[in-house]
Amino acid sequence: MSAFDHDSGTTVLRRKPTIQPARSWQSWLIGRPLSTADAPHLVLTLDTTGWRSVEVAYLLRDLDPGADDAVQPVALQYRVGAAGDFTNVPAGFVADATTGPGLAELVTPVRAVLPADAEGRPLVHVRVITTNAADSDEWVGVDSIAVSGLEDRPAALKVTAPRRLWLPRALRLGVPARVGADEAVALRITLRIPSWLARRLSLPLVVGRAVGALDGAGSVRIVTRFSAGARRKLSQARAVRVTLRVSARDTAGNETIMSRRVLLFR
Repeated sequence: MSAFDHDSGTTVLRRKPTIQPARSWQSWLIGRPLSTADAPHLVLTLDTTGWRSVEVAYLLRDLDPGADDAVQPVALQYRVGAAGDFTNVPAGFVADATTGPGLAELVTPVRAVLPADAEGRPLVHVRVITTNAADSDEWVGVDSIAVSGLEDRPAALKVTAPRRLWLPRALRLGVPARVGADEAVALRITLRIPSWLARRLSLPLVVGRAVGALDGAGSVRIVTRFSAGARRKLSQARAVRVTLRVSARDTAGNETIMSRRVLLFR
């Protein structure tokens, strides 16, 4: 068998859920080293732009039921760019991916996160490679290949809130807002008053809090209510300008913050 260098074409880790398989391949054979092919291998070409913690996972299958029982090592390697030496990924090394003699049943799962210098790169080569065993070599298959990662871009956020509200009603019922995002997020909302007013009334800057969540792309209506102390001390004001601050954190830990100012008047 000749050395098998499969280039699947550039794979872009596309944005959907925060952790997701970008692309999968099935049943590639890296084969048995011969005198003309001492290191059969499989090469994947990735575009990891906008992604971090890129993980490569696959199954190694013993395909050789013959009389041989070689120690057949398989390594996972990577390089950044189109040229240069490959670097071993220690978590992806399998000392012996085969059993025998007369057996072809072993399936070895491999799962490894690429080093940080493979993150956010337009071209990364990932190689699964074997080499000559001490005795007669055996056939090894690579199956169920999947590449996944954590998205490096925070959620796109949209916040709609009224610009003006009647102060007594806002103190009684709260300040409503509709919050939308293009992925699942946890939401934290605060109402803040100006620092000069907080000092004058002996109130904290944050006078109201609310939490919410989106399970996926969409929107939700959330009402943020004032604290009891803020309701009492703001009840005599003629007008108050508050800042509605929305924090959205996706499951990858990326945070988006957006604010809206609302005038409360009599």
